[in-house]
Amino acid sequence: MFLASSILQMEDNMMTKKDLIKKIAQLESANDQLSAELVFLDKTARELGFQEGLKTLKAAAKELLEEQRKNDDFGSEEPPLAG
Repeated sequence: MFLASSILQMEDNMMTKKDLIKKIAQLESANDQLSAELVFLDKTARELGFQEGLKTLKAAAKELLEEQRKNDDFGSEEPPLAG
């Protein structure tokens, strides 16, 4: 009995390991895609005149949002820059 349950447990662990390997591959693929998108966005931001790419684009966006919030009516439910 012990041997049979050990074999079954090993098979369960193997399936788990197989599933984990598959999940790791999916996460690596998603990471590659997101990394490529970030490189593209950074390059595009630099081409648009943001000297430090995404860093300065993010700072400019935050500044615009803060300015819009200051000028916005307090009762507004719509998020800033919503179109």
